[in-house]
Formats: sequence, C-alpha cells, structure tokens
Amino acid sequence: MTVFTALPRKLAPKLAPKLARKLPRKLPPKLLHKLLIVAACLMLAVLWYLDGIITATFEAKRYALPAQVFARPLELFSGARLSLADVRAELEALGYRRVERVRDPGQYALS
Repeated sequence: MTVFTALPRKLAPKLAPKLARKLPRKLPPKLLHKLLIVAACLMLAVLWYLDGIITATFEAKRYALPAQVFARPLELFSGARLSLADVRAELEALGYRRVERVRDPGQYALS
C-alpha cells in the first residue's frame, strides 16, 4: 500500500505509521450528531435574521404612494376609422411638433 507519492521510497515506510497516528479518526456518531444539530440551529438563526431584514425592507415600501400612469392608449390597426384631425390632435397632445421635414425624435410631418 503506497501512502505517500511525493516522498522518496525510503522515507515513506518510516513516516507512514507516525503520520497515521496523528491523523484524526472517524468522529464518534454522538459528536457528529451534536455538531449537525448545532450547524442546523445556526443555519436557522441566519435564515430567521435574513427573513427579518427582507420583511422589514418590503414592509417599509408597502405604504408608498401608488404609481401614477401617464398613458394615452390609442389602438391603431388596419381598417381603424381615424381621421387626420384625430391623428394630429393625438400627436399634439403627446408633445410632438409639426415640421416640414422630420429630423429629430418628437417631430412629425404631414404629406
């Protein structure tokens, strides 16, 4: 049985028994059971703490002012009955400017 591959062959048999005595054996089942219980309790405490932080963060935002919607829905589709005056009024209400030739966003031209 080869224990060490990095040591010369002459040193490996001499050091193997000494190092084997110093290496930890298996943990006793009772100790392992207790360590698992402590780790689970710590994990639950951390999760409880994080839950409190997250809940407090969202509770503070619950009673904020409701959002205001600034929308003017206009359904455009093939066959829709919409006059040129209605389109012009809609564009003016949305802040578009009438120009002779469109060069920038927010402009419109009629041909």
